[in-house]
Amino acid sequence: MNAPLNLYYKYFKKNLEDEKKQNGLTKAQSSLVLAHNESGNYFPAIILGDSTRINPGYRIYFIHSGEETDVPRTSVIGNFSVLVEREVSFILDDRVFTGKVISTDKKKDQECPKNFFVQAFDSNEYHWVGLPNLFLNKAQFISLTHQ
Repeated sequence: MNAPLNLYYKYFKKNLEDEKKQNGLTKAQSSLVLAHNESGNYFPAIILGDSTRINPGYRIYFIHSGEETDVPRTSVIGNFSVLVEREVSFILDDRVFTGKVISTDKKKDQECPKNFFVQAFDSNEYHWVGLPNLFLNKAQFISLTHQ
């Protein structure tokens, strides 16, 4: 099992290979990313392969919604180091917060970090937030791209 599938299993305690049968997923082999969805936010997703509808694009699987769709390559964030010292949104105890990423737990041999150390703006508390619970809203993405 490669790193993205291990991460998926760690957080959701189910194997994406098993879900492949139920959800019609054909390839479960690529990278974890944040991808643009219809609401304009960037949510955790798995790249399944190249898109057959958008060129250049990816076929992606949104982890939380279970939706499989095509997105342009420009609508995907795969380098999570760009989030350090930037504002993000995150889910903790079924509530949405905003905060600043202070650090990650990425090791040299890992493809991507599994957890982000985030300072919550409203309480000034620090939390470790797993990748599946991290996302960017429209304003946060615009801020990220106009550094």
